[in-house]
Amino acid sequence: MQKQHLLIDTDPGIDDALAILMAHAHADVAALTIAGGNVGLAHTTRNALKLVETMGAEIPVFPGCPTPLVLPAPGAGFVHGADGFGDTGYFNASRLPCEEHAASAIVRLARERPGELTLVALAPLTNLALALRLDPDLPDRIARLVVMGGAVNGRGNTERVPAEFNIGFDPEAAHIVFSSWPMFDLVDWEACLRHTLDFAGFEEVIAAGDARAHFYAAISRKPLGVVIAA
Repeated sequence: MQKQHLLIDTDPGIDDALAILMAHAHADVAALTIAGGNVGLAHTTRNALKLVETMGAEIPVFPGCPTPLVLPAPGAGFVHGADGFGDTGYFNASRLPCEEHAASAIVRLARERPGELTLVALAPLTNLALALRLDPDLPDRIARLVVMGGAVNGRGNTERVPAEFNIGFDPEAAHIVFSSWPMFDLVDWEACLRHTLDFAGFEEVIAAGDARAHFYAAISRKPLGVVIAA
């Protein structure tokens, strides 16, 4: 089976880290475009770079929007740690982010690879909303859009509304994307809860013992005073 080609917009975050690790194992990841969300943009960019280095992958990282389009919103450092990766104090990656803004990178990559990329939105939709303002024809160049967001039954994971975090963090960006994209796949909060990775499966993955497993075990368990050199 031919690998899918993914462009992942993300705000890592422990949950996004696992998604990226799984995506890299099974697909071609063209780039990571980064937004502020779970924690601030400086941390989410740093986390993405560390994750790419840990995977031993040559995936470019494009920092994007640090804040929502209109109103400020609280992050989720109380879940992910103040740095987004469990406050583990890991050593910084040796590589650097790209200078191009994430929204511009989304538009450019879609033009360079028309009809080839699946855009997977794991973060608040700020970068994608700006990309649509730069290029309203963007949906014609993306093979498929998959959005992790929304709470169909109104039972989100934030006290704001209450809503699912990604949509609640930047509802104006979500409105732009949802009203501009003719058709997309929405993986809502309830669907995520119905299709979780059980603890036995998680422990099996961690037991693999390679650099990726070691790193993810550390950031997901929030140990205190640990420095990760991987």
